[in-house]
Amino acid sequence: MKTNSCIITFLLCSGLNTFAAPTIAVDNDRIDFGRYPANREQKHTFTITNKGDKLLKITKVRKTCGCSETILDKDELKPGESASLTASIKAESIAGPFSKSLFIENNDPKQNFLMLTLNGQAIPLAEVKPQNKLYVGTIPAGQPRKQEFIIAPLLPDTEFSPPEITGAAEAKMEKQPDNKLKLIVTLNPTPQMTSLNCRIKIPVKSPADWQPLEITIMAQVKDGTLK
Repeated sequence: MKTNSCIITFLLCSGLNTFAAPTIAVDNDRIDFGRYPANREQKHTFTITNKGDKLLKITKVRKTCGCSETILDKDELKPGESASLTASIKAESIAGPFSKSLFIENNDPKQNFLMLTLNGQAIPLAEVKPQNKLYVGTIPAGQPRKQEFIIAPLLPDTEFSPPEITGAAEAKMEKQPDNKLKLIVTLNPTPQMTSLNCRIKIPVKSPADWQPLEITIMAQVKDGTLK
């Protein structure tokens, strides 16, 4: 009987050691920031808890977008301990509806990667059509090329200063109905060029705390004198 009791005790202890493990848990795995002006940073703090009975080790927090940043206050949690993970969407780093994921890499044998989701809709200052980065193909040297953009403000009381240009181009803005603006850009390729890269910055007068609106035009240049 004594031998049997020892065997049972040994098996019970072995079983406890075998199944002891960390268990990662989070208070909320999905956050929705809703609609917000894109120049405002969005931030949320998740609480991560070790609900297991062994040390939980967080080895890495993986991001799927350069628009997000994370700060973890500690990466080893004893059973019952919690840590804070602050996740943010950087100001003016994204526009429109978004859903971005974070993956917490850890040593929970049942959940090595805990996924957290950040949702929201960042409202940009203005919409640019056809788009704010435009490739116009090949243009002949010595022949000016015009390209028009429509800038539609999405926030009230938006005002812009005159455009600032880098590259072989000229630009002017004209007011349109419904508070829209037409930006007319004239590209001036020369025979010495093989490509043209024009960058236009439009400073924001109001509302405050917005970065300049940026538009880029790219083109290949063909020397019209060559046959």
